[in-house]
Amino acid sequence: MKDCATLSSPAIALFVTVIMVAVDLAMATWWFLASGGSVEILGQPALVRKGDYYEAYIAVRNSGRDAVAVYGLEVEGGKCIIETDNNVKPGESLVIEARCSLNPDPGTSVVKGVLSTSQGSYPVVLAVV
Repeated sequence: MKDCATLSSPAIALFVTVIMVAVDLAMATWWFLASGGSVEILGQPALVRKGDYYEAYIAVRNSGRDAVAVYGLEVEGGKCIIETDNNVKPGESLVIEARCSLNPDPGTSVVKGVLSTSQGSYPVVLAVV
């Protein structure tokens, strides 16, 4: 006589698959809700000569759910001081302006840098104009 409590192999496989999908969805939801701010670099960051210094312009968007503070910008061959409001609210876009003291070689068309924020560091490539 067949026991009524016995499950077939396909039923067990289906049950395990449903449990695994539910766990994956729960983990994905937790990861999304746990993530704070997230910075996206928009367009082409630029480095513009202004007499004896350069001005960096970097457009950013916060696609996360928490505010992001931009702490600094370091570029090859120099440092920069952020001159604008450096807090980017969730869903907001902002152009970060920084005064840079550097002296790129003549003919340099791009300068690499790192934008430091409360959510980590982001590489940037600034076009020298």
